[in-house]
Amino acid sequence: MGWNFADTRSLRFGLCRGVVMLLFAVAISVAAGCAHCANNDILDRVETQTINNPSEALATIAMIDAEALHREGDIARYAVLRAEALYHAGMKPEGDSLLLRAVDYYHARRDDHQTARALFYYGNAAQLSGELTKAMWAFMEADEHLEGCDDNYLEGLVQRAKGDIYGAGCLYRNGYDCYARSKECFALAGCGADVAYADYDLGRLALAMRDYEAAEHFLASARDYALTIGDCDFLPFIIFHLGELYVQQGEYERCAEALALYEHSGCTIYDPSHYYSLMAVIEATRGNRDAAFEHIESAEAAEPRNDHLISYAHYSVNRIIGNEREALHWLERTNQRQDSTILQVLEQPVLNYQIGRLQSDLESKEREAELRNQRDVAIYLTIAIIATLLTGFLYHRVKSKNRAIQHYIEAIHELQLTKSNSSQMLTNAVSQLYRDRLSDINRLCETYYDHSDTSRHATKVFEQVRATIESIKSDKARLDELEDVVNSCRDGLMSKLREQCPKLNEREQRVALYSYAGFSSRAICIFVESNPVALSKIKYRIKTKIKESGCEDADLLISAITDC
Repeated sequence: MGWNFADTRSLRFGLCRGVVMLLFAVAISVAAGCAHCANNDILDRVETQTINNPSEALATIAMIDAEALHREGDIARYAVLRAEALYHAGMKPEGDSLLLRAVDYYHARRDDHQTARALFYYGNAAQLSGELTKAMWAFMEADEHLEGCDDNYLEGLVQRAKGDIYGAGCLYRNGYDCYARSKECFALAGCGADVAYADYDLGRLALAMRDYEAAEHFLASARDYALTIGDCDFLPFIIFHLGELYVQQGEYERCAEALALYEHSGCTIYDPSHYYSLMAVIEATRGNRDAAFEHIESAEAAEPRNDHLISYAHYSVNRIIGNEREALHWLERTNQRQDSTILQVLEQPVLNYQIGRLQSDLESKEREAELRNQRDVAIYLTIAIIATLLTGFLYHRVKSKNRAIQHYIEAIHELQLTKSNSSQMLTNAVSQLYRDRLSDINRLCETYYDHSDTSRHATKVFEQVRATIESIKSDKARLDELEDVVNSCRDGLMSKLREQCPKLNEREQRVALYSYAGFSSRAICIFVESNPVALSKIKYRIKTKIKESGCEDADLLISAITDC
């Protein structure tokens, strides 16, 4: 059969169409390759700008159409660099979906450094959104991936972020340790400004823990740095915490000097209620009653306002001017605000971050399985084993907590004064001193018995009881007041002990103080973190040291150490 014209035309048409499609495919491939190269060039420029010039980095990365990115590597790099630029520009990221893809991408390629980098910015996005459990999980995972990496700056950022979450949850010791580690990392990275910020964070938490010496050291260091570089955004935070420190120590003129330094710096007041509250206390110490209350009114009218500090200013001013009834009223208001804050913190899921971490980890593994459908059986077995172990651990922890609660509740009833060895005047004075805290403890007892069948409530009561007792133990001002009461009601007993028996250590002096005040042995065990057997040994050492000192009031000092 021969060819006709139509067949020839059809063949030519098919050949032409094939050539056109081939050329079109080549053109698309070339265009895609060019776009990929162009995007890489832009991202390379952004890489050099994010930390030192974040605004310029954001302007540069805006040249990339994120929706036009198709390669997972390009998407991951774009997400991390954009989040990094937003972080250093002090701006909040719009979402974390791309960052999560970046985490998955780098994790699948076993790139620990980039995985840690993506995890940090993913955690930062979660933290800014109030998802603290998710944020803590991300930071802890980032911490693990950084173990084999040499990036001190990124490790410093991760540790600082963990410290922020711990501090917000009133887990001050954990936060303090994280800030200390962040300072070390920033120092190794040569980041002077971040070292100063770490000093501020350390000082802030040291103040919360009533470690006044450490607080002053770190805050003064941060202050000197801010003054040197003229940082008016940073200086007010430091000065006001220093002022708060001096007020708590009763060093009112030093507080006035700190505020005067700030006033002469030319910086704008970032928190007027904080400033006016401190000024109110200073004016009260100077006898300027009207000025003090005017400053309190200014603090109450300020926006934003710190109600806790304002309540404390009311208390301090009224106490200084001798209005004891009004001072007591505001002290109760202050304690109520503090207790309310603690209860809010106790409700935060971040305080149970161990459980949240496990849940988030399992969700992450499930997500990876859905995305890649490639999961090693050994990994599943490992997860199951960890989950089983953690479940068992948490179960035994709950059981242990319930036993500890019962111990505390039983011991609480011992927090009463032994009247047989104390005068009625002493009993009344000490009872008044501890009345507010003992009232809180009694309330917690009632709560426990009302909800003893519910583990959730029991655990909450345990945490509150422990926090309350810890506040009593660590309250240096209350200890000083207690010593004054004992000296007043028992003919200078503690003063005689300190003068005549200087070899007693601090713990032995505290045991003697509580014993002279009339507290039972069980109560003293709680205050000094001991047990009855160990406490008996401590009391025996005290009596021995007093006897060996040969002091003139040895018999009186020994007889006053009760064995109840």
